Amino acid sequence: MRPSAFPLFAIIAVTLLLNSCAPGRQIFSPPPTSPSTSSPPVSRPAPLAVPQPYVAETGPAAGLYHDGVKALAAGQWDRAEMFLERALRIEPRNAHYWHTLARIKYGQGEYRQAAQFGLKSNSLAGGRQQLVERNNRLIEQAKGR
Repeated sequence: MRPSAFPLFAIIAVTLLLNSCAPGRQIFSPPPTSPSTSSPPVSRPAPLAVPQPYVAETGPAAGLYHDGVKALAAGQWDRAEMFLERALRIEPRNAHYWHTLARIKYGQGEYRQAAQFGLKSNSLAGGRQQLVERNNRLIEQAKGR
């Protein structure tokens, strides 16, 4: 009597399934390329030198920060405030976020808070003189109101 092929098929199927689910393991891998057969490296143009007032924000809350800046530019003060408060919950020591929140508060007419947030940004700014100068101008404007 011939044995059934089902148990053998089931074992092979389970083995393949487990191997494909294992982290970091590949059943099939692409053939390695040798230096002689690979294409020459593509030269990329240098990035454009655009003067930036701040270092680009690339931290874990950068998306929220950029959404807040867009809302601020559109004059959506409450929406901008919401995004910046969320960003600050993730990165509470980010001086740029505090400065932007100070600008939002100034735009909302909350001058006392604007000055306080500008001071908070200064305390976290470190050696970023340009940011400190912007904070100081904002603080002076807020105190004058």
